[in-house]
Amino acid sequence: MKLRTFSLLLLSLTVALPACGGKTITKKAKTEVIQGVGAETTPVEARIFADPGPTETLYLAHLRDSQDRPISGALVAVLVQRPEGMEMRQPRRKTVASENISGRDGIAYFLVESDGKEKYFWVGGDGVAPTVFKTSAAIPGKRVNTKCVVEVVPIAHLIISDNEGMRVNDAIVTFKPIGASAASEEAQKGNRPSQSDN
Repeated sequence: MKLRTFSLLLLSLTVALPACGGKTITKKAKTEVIQGVGAETTPVEARIFADPGPTETLYLAHLRDSQDRPISGALVAVLVQRPEGMEMRQPRRKTVASENISGRDGIAYFLVESDGKEKYFWVGGDGVAPTVFKTSAAIPGKRVNTKCVVEVVPIAHLIISDNEGMRVNDAIVTFKPIGASAASEEAQKGNRPSQSDN
């Protein structure tokens, strides 16, 4: 009889103990999944960022288009010196203090060590014409907000295949504006190779 009571008590304890304590379940934070660069057409609530530490500077780049809509999915970098020439397309790695992608609210944020020197925002990547914006110096404990007006350009990723479904190397592809007249089409063709040269 004692063995049966002991086993029932042990069984009830194994069931009750996890309910009394044990692991706490934490919810994972939702992460934003952004597909490419684009202007947000619906209102988006801006994120709230914690204040920087005593030796840090918080940079917030507010990306907007010409209609003041937030631009999401753009690559933004904080640079320690202004890029020139071919570096505008892709800044040198040694000049990049930090880089991030803008969220749905159009904000790219950076927490960098304060050094008292001026910084620059570089905005670029697929779908954005590379642009540089001068921002404030990295002062300890400061929050720097900079509005960056950028232009989103259309990007087309095409796979050209022949009539048998095989990919075509070195294909010549042309785009024309919607509703273009025949005269403007002829003017745009210029000295392209003829169909037989393709």
